[in-house]
Amino acid sequence: MNQSLYILFILVFFIGLSNCFDPKPEPVINSKNNYIVLLDLSDRTLSENQKERDIANIKAAFQSFKKGVKNQYYIKSNDVLQVLIAPQKNMGINKADYENQLRINLNALPVNKKKKVFDSFEKNFDETLNKLYDETLKNKTKPHHFSGADIWRFFYDLLPSYYIENSSNKLLLITDGYMEFEQSALKYEVGGGKYRFSNFDFLKRLRGYKGNWKEMFDKYDYGLKSTGKQYSNLQVFMTELSPTEGVHYEFDIIKAVWKKWFDEMKIKEIDFSIDQNALSKVKEDVEAFFDS
Repeated sequence: MNQSLYILFILVFFIGLSNCFDPKPEPVINSKNNYIVLLDLSDRTLSENQKERDIANIKAAFQSFKKGVKNQYYIKSNDVLQVLIAPQKNMGINKADYENQLRINLNALPVNKKKKVFDSFEKNFDETLNKLYDETLKNKTKPHHFSGADIWRFFYDLLPSYYIENSSNKLLLITDGYMEFEQSALKYEVGGGKYRFSNFDFLKRLRGYKGNWKEMFDKYDYGLKSTGKQYSNLQVFMTELSPTEGVHYEFDIIKAVWKKWFDEMKIKEIDFSIDQNALSKVKEDVEAFFDS
């Protein structure tokens, strides 16, 4: 055997030997991503262009969901998308029916049906959203035609049914930022002469402190009544917040109240977006939230 062939034989032998000891790649385990959109369909929907803005937010969430599903070639995806409606009295719509039409769980489908069901869901998605808003607004032209959205009850009673342990749960909350589902707030003593409230009526007191609102907020432990729940695998992005015009520090106060409430539920990430952002910015922000 000449020298060249000998060297080649040695190289092939050692390459083959090394391959025998290379660990095999771990199989890809598809994590389940849970995309949740929660809608506040109270009198805020009367605002100019609010329907269009809300739908733009929801569609941006869907596009992120679709991107993730396509990256898993549909058949490997275990992702879930759920568009939900906050509890509200006298809505005049079939809430359960709309939520059913706006929910898709690829984890519950056999492999050979995932693409077909997804395509059908996508085809009807826009039409269902428009129908939901049109029916919500039908014969309603004044704020008193609406009850407030009970976001507190959603996080206390309903979210446990939609939250998936050991998964990536991301919730887009579309609301003006005011929790006013009751005509008068209920006050709960938490000790030391401090109280928590069932809605945002206490904002009047904080506004009265003007530039000292944060000091008083901390000193008197102002805030919403705790749910007693924990969602450590949940991230929340609140969008379409609409602080009352002409009130100093209003946006900062609203954010502080919500952040405190979410922190008490161990929610690991909270972000906020105001309703004055251009729709193109809205789309970017929502997709960035779900894609992160």
